[in-house]
Amino acid sequence: MEIPVQRWYEAIYQRKSVRNYTVQTPSAEALQGLQEVADQMRDACPAARAVVVHDAPKAMFKGILGSYGGVQGAPACVLFIADTEHRHHQMQLGYLGEAVILEATALGLGTCWIGGFFSANLAKQLTPIRPEERIIAVTPLGYPAIVRWDEKLLKSAARSNTRKPLAEICQPEPEQWPDWGRSGLAAARTAPSALNRQPWRFTLQDGTVSIAPNKALETGVLTRRLDCGIAMLHFQVGAAHAGAYGTWVWEDEGPAIGTFQLHSPPPRP
Repeated sequence: MEIPVQRWYEAIYQRKSVRNYTVQTPSAEALQGLQEVADQMRDACPAARAVVVHDAPKAMFKGILGSYGGVQGAPACVLFIADTEHRHHQMQLGYLGEAVILEATALGLGTCWIGGFFSANLAKQLTPIRPEERIIAVTPLGYPAIVRWDEKLLKSAARSNTRKPLAEICQPEPEQWPDWGRSGLAAARTAPSALNRQPWRFTLQDGTVSIAPNKALETGVLTRRLDCGIAMLHFQVGAAHAGAYGTWVWEDEGPAIGTFQLHSPPPRP
């Protein structure tokens, strides 16, 4: 699909993790629109798919300790499903899933990437799953309510309001990148990741941008490669916002897991 650059660029800087929701249910048209985005993104991500569930079971989400850190009141949800036999399933799931989340944000809906604290058995009952597939993550979906005290503590514990300096997520130094590259890096810097670890490294060499995961940062269910897939979409949107349109090529070998391929010469400084 053709990425709605301005719409998603604004959503990148508006998005935040939401765990507390009102009782208001998103319209059927909005939910259908999200499903259409998910389906259209499969051309770029054949190993991943997303299923929008209009009525989320209340028992779907679990807190870290009882209700602490759990999701309250989400009327809908999205299941993020990957073909685990495909080499690039984690990166593609992050890329496709974040597209759904950015579109939801643009619609005024709240979301939150959740990889470990949901009922996998209950999720499997909501949609047919092929033997090679796995529901790797989910997001609640609905209208944000007032932030609870435990949600504030959870965000503080996860350092969700902190981001690494650009110099720590790229090489060479940001000053040596073109304007469109710095725009892409700035957008990637805001990408969500498990425990806010930001396990990606963007490299500019001979005019080509690539991304590799930080091997030292591998924790939990949501892998470094899934996190990188999210950051890849953010970079693409940020670069396009500055006039450099391109797509990612999934790499099979080497430390780089993706290479950004420009569709046309980027704008001059």
